[in-house]
Amino acid sequence: MDGQGRRRLQRAGIVAGVAWALVVAVCAHGYVHPDEFFQSVEVGARDVLEKRGGAATAWEWGGEVAMGDESWRRFVPCRSISFAALAAHLPLAIGRRVTESRRLALVGPRLWTWLASACHDLALRRVWFRCGVDVDAAHLAYRTSWTTWVFHARPLSNVYET
Repeated sequence: MDGQGRRRLQRAGIVAGVAWALVVAVCAHGYVHPDEFFQSVEVGARDVLEKRGGAATAWEWGGEVAMGDESWRRFVPCRSISFAALAAHLPLAIGRRVTESRRLALVGPRLWTWLASACHDLALRRVWFRCGVDVDAAHLAYRTSWTTWVFHARPLSNVYET
């Protein structure tokens, strides 16, 4: 295969990888890890969708936890909300203005994460280019990895923290 044919094949693979991540973001049911919900969407639903009475949050976000006697009850958060806000608050706030769909709480933050990963891809391509790396080959390897498909389409606040 000549160089141009190889490049076309690599770009087709990149497009397929980006499209597959979008399919994972929209169509995948369930969560790959409980923190995908508990560290972003749950807190966003409480704050943005005003589900205070029905959305119990973990102790790290200022929720109530009983550990032994009453002296262990905590109501003060011990984690910054900033990364959870990036992962879920902003897309839920935008989505709330567009629709009242219940699916928004699941799909909205995932689409937001997918969009952020696409911006991340563009930045990586610039870095690879400046470093003299074969941009299409590097992007193909990156975009077709399981880790990228899953974690760049899921609103885990840890993804934003790293």
